[in-house]
Amino acid sequence: MPVVAALKPITIRARKERVLVEFPENLLKRADDAARKLDKNRSELIRTAVEQLLEEMERKRFEQEL
Repeated sequence: MPVVAALKPITIRARKERVLVEFPENLLKRADDAARKLDKNRSELIRTAVEQLLEEMERKRFEQEL
């Protein structure tokens, strides 16, 4: 009887780079409040917001090209 080894899924992680961003105090407080409500940390909230903005910009550019 052949022996079948269980294969582990390969996880590919994008390389992360640390950045320093300055925020006005009020905007940072609003971001922290939103992160808490969404059960995310500040970095996750900012990454998600940037990703959504870039995807929306790409979608609009694609629609204009049609």
